[in-house]
This record gives sequence, structure tokens and C-alpha cells, in this order.
Amino acid sequence: MAECEALCSRVGIMVNGSFCCLGTPQQLKSRYGDGYRLKLRVSGELEPIQEFIRQHFPHSVLKEKHLNTLVYQLPPTGLKLSEAFRDLERGRETLEIRDYSLSQTTLDDVFIHFASQQSEEQSLAGEEEEEEERRVGHYGPLPDIVTHSRGGVRYTVVKDDVTIT
Repeated sequence: MAECEALCSRVGIMVNGSFCCLGTPQQLKSRYGDGYRLKLRVSGELEPIQEFIRQHFPHSVLKEKHLNTLVYQLPPTGLKLSEAFRDLERGRETLEIRDYSLSQTTLDDVFIHFASQQSEEQSLAGEEEEEEERRVGHYGPLPDIVTHSRGGVRYTVVKDDVTIT
């Protein structure tokens, strides 16, 4: 998707054969993105940093936690980037933050969001088909020729054709 951002002036995403969105990469990220991603690498304890993030970014969600790295999702509303950078810089030394990055949701994230919708729809459709099969039953393939007589009338079914004699 990085190529799309670099080369395309408009991008469209299709789900199940229908366009879900069309616009510039920036429009799609702003409209369908999850806000911002804050990645912190630390030297010290994680708990004080987690408390700091809860205080300064109350609606943030911890997405990843690996050894000395924390990744948070920050909502797009109510976040002023200047204040975010100011708060992070003020707490950098006392919290032993080695480095951090604050970036907007990527076009990859938007694409994955729509792809998960397609997966959910396919999963629901598959469940409906399974339920229908359970309700109706599955008897296997029909034979090529079926002959049946009733009341002096003989029915012969050859694949999709019916002959009444």
C-alpha cells in the first residue's frame, strides 16, 4: 500500500465486489483510520509509562507490549499533536523513554479494516450455508437416471430432463 500512497492520487477499496470507499490516500486514512499510533521504546519500568499514558491519553488502547516496547492506538478526536509531543518530551527523561514515534494510521491499516469486514461477511455467509445444509440435510449427488411410477404414470428423470410416459 505504500506504493499506492506514493503513486496514486485516488484509491478505491472493494469488498465482495462492491466499492466501499474511494478517495485520496489521505482522505481514506482520515475517514476510515483509527487515529494515531504511538510506539514507545523504554529503558526503565513499563508500569510508570503505562500510568503516564493513561493520564495524558485517557482513550488510548494498548495494542502491543513486547519486552521494552509499547504500542498504543490513540483516537483521532480530541488529540492535539502539539500537546502530545509536548507531554511526551516532558516525561521522556523521568520515564526513561529511549525513543518514540507518533504516526497516523496507515493505508495498510485501512485496507486491513475493510478486509476484515469481508472475512466477517464470508464467515456469516458460510454459517448460513451450513445452517441451511443442517436444516435441509445433505444426501449426496443424485443418480443420472431415476424412474418412478405412480397411478399408472411413469416418470423418468435423466439429469435435468423429465419424461412422462
